[in-house]
Amino acid sequence: MKSTAICFVAIFVQYISIINGDVDDIPITLREFRAVKNSLDFTGKVALVTGSNSGLGSATVRLFSYLGAKVVVTGRNLTRIKQTVDECRKLSPYDYKPIGLQLDLTIPGNVAKLVNETIEAYGHIDILVNNAGIGSFATIQDPKFIDVYLESRAINEEAQIDLTSLVAPYIVERNGTIILMTSLFARNPVTSSSAYSMGKNALIAFAMTLTHDLGSNCRVNVISPTVIDGTRIFRLLDPSVRPTLIANQIASSTLKRAGVPMDIAKSVIYLSSPLASFINGKELQLDGGLSISIL
Repeated sequence: MKSTAICFVAIFVQYISIINGDVDDIPITLREFRAVKNSLDFTGKVALVTGSNSGLGSATVRLFSYLGAKVVVTGRNLTRIKQTVDECRKLSPYDYKPIGLQLDLTIPGNVAKLVNETIEAYGHIDILVNNAGIGSFATIQDPKFIDVYLESRAINEEAQIDLTSLVAPYIVERNGTIILMTSLFARNPVTSSSAYSMGKNALIAFAMTLTHDLGSNCRVNVISPTVIDGTRIFRLLDPSVRPTLIANQIASSTLKRAGVPMDIAKSVIYLSSPLASFINGKELQLDGGLSISIL
């Protein structure tokens, strides 16, 4: 009787272990290994990256192009748009020439125009990277604070929400991904950054909600970089502050260097690829291992 009971317990424990995944009995096919090897091949994919005429966005569309994707280059600076389009075409293994659209997304009708022209040219959208934004800084005592806040909100929040709402059905149809670019300032504001930080924080909440609203055929994640050298927001900072900002960032980073646009672009590629197929509703903070405040 005692041996029967022990045998029963052993069988029961083994059964529970299998249910809980404690036993490594899930086969991995050769096809899965090959998929990992080919995971950075974006042939046939369409990537729409806003604010892609310079900085982080430009690095991102160029990398997508190099990996075989069809991309859209958009922003406000026509000269930079043309330059990025040419660079993307040179990098493309298929000689794809991107769509280049000079658009201010805060102007009514331009968000719809961006989506419509992308669909007309490519037929679908697999990846949306909400990268467009401005760095607007002012203290609450500044008489122009409300104007600064409203300007920031128009592009950093409202345009991103409008674009996502129009693109979401195409992303879901293609089992694609949405990435929202925010900032470490969203959770760690610095002096005068409230107008900017509030908008970026709102995007984090928006992204987390989308993971529930859009279902299992769409992954939504957030990238929150620190201040990145060579970007428009960095150039907007007071020139007297920039050297201190970079020096402090290098000193407090465990990697002992400042971030560059390609660091962010590579993270976008990773989150857009099958390598990140089980990552959803997460915020990736890219700060080089900062351990203290940088300003």
